[in-house]
Amino acid sequence: MSTIIRWHISPTRANYASIPPWLRPTPAQIIYPHAPWLGMFVWPRGRDRFVQHARYQNAHDTMARLGNESLSINWAHKPADMFMNAEAADRPDIVLNPIFERHIRNLDNWTVG
Repeated sequence: MSTIIRWHISPTRANYASIPPWLRPTPAQIIYPHAPWLGMFVWPRGRDRFVQHARYQNAHDTMARLGNESLSINWAHKPADMFMNAEAADRPDIVLNPIFERHIRNLDNWTVG
C-alpha cells in the first residue's frame, strides 16, 4: 500500500512503476469518481466492481471490518521475519525483508474470508 500512497503524493513514472501491476489503477478507477479507500482493495476486478456501483461508496466501515477480520497475506513465518536490519551510514534502519516483500507482491498470496 505504501507504493500506492507514494505515487499519490508524488506521481512520477518511477513511483508508478514501483506499484505491483495488480494494484495499479484500473480503467474503471480512472473513469468513475470513487472514494479513495476503494483504490486500496487488492483485487483489480473487485476494485472495478466497487468503483462502478454507488452503494459501495459509503461502505467504508463494512469494508474495513471485512479487511480487518479476514484479509490475509498468508505469511507462514514469524512476524519478526517480515523485517530486517539495514545498517545506514549514521544509524541502523529496519526495512522489509526482501523475501517478505516478494511474498506480498504476489497477489496469489492474498485471501479474504
